[in-house]
Amino acid sequence: MGFKSAYTAEEIALIWSGIYSYFNGKKHFAFHTLEEAKKEYDLIISDYWRLKNNETPKNDYEYYATFLGDENKAAFFESAYLGAIGRLKAINQAIAIGHIPTHQLRDLQLIDQKAIAAWFMDQDNLEQAEFFYSKIRSIWKPEPLKLAPAPISGDISTKTKNAYLKTISALSMALISGSTGKPFTDAEVVLSLLDKAGIEHPVSRRKLAEYLKEAGDN
Repeated sequence: MGFKSAYTAEEIALIWSGIYSYFNGKKHFAFHTLEEAKKEYDLIISDYWRLKNNETPKNDYEYYATFLGDENKAAFFESAYLGAIGRLKAINQAIAIGHIPTHQLRDLQLIDQKAIAAWFMDQDNLEQAEFFYSKIRSIWKPEPLKLAPAPISGDISTKTKNAYLKTISALSMALISGSTGKPFTDAEVVLSLLDKAGIEHPVSRRKLAEYLKEAGDN
């Protein structure tokens, strides 16, 4: 899969998860669908265990050699494949609620490279944003902050705000089984777990880190 002007949701999920093959010693994003990646996953994992048991692998394709006999690479492919499933759910949910625009080309629903890059910027994921469109920072504008209606009595009280922050912090810590003491690290772990569960990020990594830090300071 080379660089393109538009991608399917599955292609984006696979690239985002880092699933790749090797060809002539170079990384190559080869898969267009989860079904294709699943076939590769099954071959790699089955042949890995055949080698571990001193059996002859069934497949001898060139790029398998970079995985076979290497437990770390085999485990990475497994993790990346499973991560792609959750990330596809997050992308589809964002499409469904209008956060990612799409267009139709025959029987394919496609996402323009600038549109997916803008969505990654909204998720505070500059690395992926620039992968899909290297000049995204020159055209991207943050989505306006959507605030909930203020209480009838006026501005939210400090006590109520602190309670909200403590609740966010407590739920986050329960999700990741304790804090590292580093708000940005904690926020990244929380959002990665939401990705795996197919839940769209309610806030960016930076904003969640700010909430966690402020909760810890109070």
